[in-house]
Amino acid sequence: MKFLVVIPSWSYRGGERIFLNLALGLQHEGHKVTVIAGRKDRNNVCFADPTLKIIYPPRLLNILIQNNLIYLIFIWFILYYLIRREKDQADWIISESHACLTSSVLAVKGTKTKVVWYVMHCESSKIHNLFTHYVWECTFGIVQKFTIKRVDLVFSLSERTKLALKNYFSLDSIVIPPIFYSRKTDNLSNVPMVIKEIYNKHLVLFLPGIIHWKKNHKLAIDTINALKNNHPDIRLVIAGRGEYELELRQYIEKHNLNDYIYFSGLIFGDTLQYCYEHAAMTLVCSHGENEGFSLTAFESLINSTPVLVSSQAGAAKIINKYDFGYVCAPHLNQFIKGADEILRSPEKFRSKAFRGKKFINNQYNEHKIALSVLQYFKRNEYIK
Repeated sequence: MKFLVVIPSWSYRGGERIFLNLALGLQHEGHKVTVIAGRKDRNNVCFADPTLKIIYPPRLLNILIQNNLIYLIFIWFILYYLIRREKDQADWIISESHACLTSSVLAVKGTKTKVVWYVMHCESSKIHNLFTHYVWECTFGIVQKFTIKRVDLVFSLSERTKLALKNYFSLDSIVIPPIFYSRKTDNLSNVPMVIKEIYNKHLVLFLPGIIHWKKNHKLAIDTINALKNNHPDIRLVIAGRGEYELELRQYIEKHNLNDYIYFSGLIFGDTLQYCYEHAAMTLVCSHGENEGFSLTAFESLINSTPVLVSSQAGAAKIINKYDFGYVCAPHLNQFIKGADEILRSPEKFRSKAFRGKKFINNQYNEHKIALSVLQYFKRNEYIK
């Protein structure tokens, strides 16, 4: 089969990584896959397998749309043009939401190419009382409600997303979880010296992901503040970027925690792998119902690194059910207790994480996930 995979940006955001991994899995099963990205994010670039064909705007246009306002205005037209140009090379389009989905549906109108909406998360209620969010709901939300009536299949990332889709859009969907790859640090020389020094000298609590209010970074900062006297060797490494970073830095300064917290900026490849492998634990502090899966929790487990996970995170239900880590409500007293317990019993929690690694390698490998996608098509007689 021939697939187009449509994503808003070629970046290291969790959603894009899920789509790129799925594209690679389908390609490894012998199918022709082309990825279309609305832009290549120059500040958040993502490693991709060199065998994967990725199409994005020409260099000068790509520079222009690095500005987010310009990007939001033109992304619809850019994606429509790129998809329209490639549509004859695809039996199916697997699309992310909003502009990707609308452009995909419009571009293949009147053709035999079918469209799958693959939903990372679905906000069944407003997640922040902001005017911008209200504007988003009144514009893109309305457009999307119109568009989804014209898709051929709907996939959801998790049971949580499936339930939200049913409640919000009255849509049935099939759960297609993400693919995870087990990797090792290939070249230590690629890891910045400052990070290696922090990890060599201290017990690191690792917090990767976009710096956004819904990721609840202040909970991790407050946890470090509460534990630093009993565990003077602990440090918090915050990996990622986001508009919330300045506020966090001011909060850290206010509480005199600069010596205990390090911002690594955006990391990936060997550096990200090193941080997962050598951390005392990975933190997932999320609050809000719109997080589909919590990739960082599973990326930590696949490295046999203990996890302390908020019960509101997407991965919490699975981790709690199989006892792969410590799951609790995103409240300070519970996070303090969880972090302290992991620090005092590291081997116990590494054993839990190792069981999690085996589970992920068995349940979320590329062969199994890619086959589940294809078999679903077959059951519906889309593949002859």
